[in-house]
Amino acid sequence: MIESAGDKVKSWREDVINAVTDEIQTAGWIAPDGPVELRLTFWLRKPPSLPKRRRTPYTKPDLDKLVRSTMDALKIAGAITDDARVIKLEASKFYAEPDRPTGANIDLVDWDVSISVQDER
Repeated sequence: MIESAGDKVKSWREDVINAVTDEIQTAGWIAPDGPVELRLTFWLRKPPSLPKRRRTPYTKPDLDKLVRSTMDALKIAGAITDDARVIKLEASKFYAEPDRPTGANIDLVDWDVSISVQDER
């Protein structure tokens, strides 16, 4: 079966929603009414067919699409009220080491409260 990009985005969004929902409940996070900083690090599986010398994923998935779907998930999960609240954004993508999980590190920073989520696939 071939997955469409839409299916992959939906699956990713659902994984993030589940991880973030759990974390905000544990941390007692309340979506801020003010500015938020967002730091995202995506850890991708390196295809075995790529040469060993290639260390960075400069092909698909596009970083901006990963960011957009993650921000949508943060809003749906209740971590942010609106992605317009994000005033500072840092995002990067790397290949995970073969023995490390793929997923994302998500850090949300408010003036008074911060949480950190690591979504592992």
